[in-house]
Amino acid sequence: MGDLTNLLKVLGFTGPTGLVILLVLAYVFYPEKLDQLAGRILRFFSWGGDHIRRRTAQAEIQGDINDFGRAFNKEVAGAMPYGVDIRFVKEVDRAELQPDKQSVIVRIKERSFQDENLVRAMLAYCPLGVIPHARGFLDPCLSESLDFAVTRKLLARLKHASALHYLDTVAFPEACSATEGLESMCSELDRIDEQGFLSRIVLAELRDFGATVASRKPSQEHITEATEFVKYILRAADRRPRQNLNTWGHLGQYIKVGVVTVGIRERIQTEGLNPYLYHLLRLQEAGFKKVYLEAWGGEFSRSAFRRAGLFLKDLALRAQNQAASDEPLKAEQFRDEEPLAALDDDPGDSLSIRTAKEVAAVAHHEGIATVGRTMVYGVRDKFPDKVLRDYVLIELNIN
Repeated sequence: MGDLTNLLKVLGFTGPTGLVILLVLAYVFYPEKLDQLAGRILRFFSWGGDHIRRRTAQAEIQGDINDFGRAFNKEVAGAMPYGVDIRFVKEVDRAELQPDKQSVIVRIKERSFQDENLVRAMLAYCPLGVIPHARGFLDPCLSESLDFAVTRKLLARLKHASALHYLDTVAFPEACSATEGLESMCSELDRIDEQGFLSRIVLAELRDFGATVASRKPSQEHITEATEFVKYILRAADRRPRQNLNTWGHLGQYIKVGVVTVGIRERIQTEGLNPYLYHLLRLQEAGFKKVYLEAWGGEFSRSAFRRAGLFLKDLALRAQNQAASDEPLKAEQFRDEEPLAALDDDPGDSLSIRTAKEVAAVAHHEGIATVGRTMVYGVRDKFPDKVLRDYVLIELNIN
C-alpha cells in the first residue's frame, strides 16, 4: 500500500482525487488489505447495531484468510487459488465454490467468540480452497489432516494464541473422535512441516497431481499413490544425518519425486560432484520427473535468502527464455559467464549449499534437468543442540 501512495505522489495526485485513485488501486491489487481495514472501521462503529457487528466479524475473517492466501501462494503458487466470502448462518457450517467469482462462500454458525469463528471458517474453507483439484483423489483422513495443518499455519502467522488454543483443545479433539487415524496423520504432517517440506514439497506436488488427474474418476489407486508419496516425504523429513533411506524416492504413476541430500563432507571433498550427477542420471533413466536437492549451512540468517538463490534464479530465467525460443540449449552459452566459484567466499554458503548449487548448475548445463524453485529458510537441525540453520531446497525438473 505504501508503494501505491508514493507512486501517486510522484504522479502529482493528491487530495480527494488521489484518495479515490488509491482506493481503486488498493481494491485491485490488495483486496484483502481493504477487508482488514473495513473490519477495523466497522469495529469502531459496532455500537451501531448487530448487523454492523456481524459485518465487522465477517470482514475481519475474510481479510485474515485472503491475506494469508496471498502470502501462501507466493510460497506455493496456486495452492490457494480462491478467495473467501464469509457469511454467518443459523445452519451447519458448510462451503461452496463460486467458480465465476473465483471465491469460496463459507457459511458458518456465528459463535460467541471471534477466535472460534476464525477457526471454523478456515476449516470449512480448506477443502475447497487449498489444493482443491487434488481433494477427490486423497484419502479422507489425509485431506482433513491437511486442513488442520494449513489452519495452524494461518493462526501461527497471525500469532493468534487464543485461536490456536481453541483449535487444539476443542476443534481438533472433536475431529479426532469422528475420524479414525486423524491424530496420527496430523502428527506425521507436523514432522514433515518441521523440516519445511509440507508446503514446499507435499502441497506443491499434490497440487500438480490434482491438476494431472482432474479429469479422471477418483479411484483407490489415486488415493494409494498420494498416501504413499506423503509417507516417502515423511521418511525423508525424519532422515537422520548419514542415514540411508534405501530408496531413490517415490516413483508412482503420476508422482515421480525424489529428495537428494547433499552434505557428506568427506564424500564431497574426495569425489566432488560426480556421485550426485551420476545419481541424477540414474533417476532420469528410472523415470523420475522431479528431484529436490537439500543442503544446509550455518546458523540461520535472513540475508542468506538472497545469496543462496541468486545464481539459480538467473539459471531459471535463462531456461524460461530458452523455452520461449526454438533453439536448443547449449553448454557453450555458459562458458564465458561468471563461474559459480565466485560465490565460494560468501559466508552464507556452506560446503553443502555450495555443492548443491554446483550440482544444479552442471545438471542444467548438461541438459539433465532444468532449475525450478530455489527455497531458502530456517530449520532446526537434528542434532541435540537443535540449532536453527540455513536450509536450501533446489527443485530440479528432470528432462
